[in-house]
Amino acid sequence: MKMKMTAGRYVRTSEHLLEMKSGGGCVSLFGLPFFFAGLFMILVSTGVIPLSNGDDVPFWGMLIIACMGLIFSAVGGALVFTRQWHTIDQRQMRLWISKGLMKPMHSSFYDLHDFDEVRIRYVKGDSDTADSYPIMLISTKGLPELQLNSATSYGQARSQAILISEFLDFKVSDASTDN
Repeated sequence: MKMKMTAGRYVRTSEHLLEMKSGGGCVSLFGLPFFFAGLFMILVSTGVIPLSNGDDVPFWGMLIIACMGLIFSAVGGALVFTRQWHTIDQRQMRLWISKGLMKPMHSSFYDLHDFDEVRIRYVKGDSDTADSYPIMLISTKGLPELQLNSATSYGQARSQAILISEFLDFKVSDASTDN
């Protein structure tokens, strides 16, 4: 029952697994040159990579190169290392969230026995961001809410919330309106 993964959406990949991949892909490839250029500038500014005219460059010039290196490597690193994998395992009642480049580098897991509800919320956007509908897991034991996904349309958020709730046998609630 292997299905094609759709970025940003949960897909049932087996009898007991619901998976989602987000980020990475072509965006990672776009970020690699920025990341390496930033590292190169940092190494130049610290003197690890010497310049042939290094004595002619004033101190403030090296400081500017170091700042640009930090900015480039931060932006490139954010683009490269933001791939996420979410796996909901129905048999073990666990949620794994992994982050990394091509393969997971850091993982955390949550015990789903502590939750009993899937809730759709509404977050109003501003001039720079669109409205969003985050899908949250609500705890029965006073734990903080856990965001599973976020959609820009109510229909997509509702279909994902119903898929997750039916998969885990949780109830669905809609907190996106005051009604």
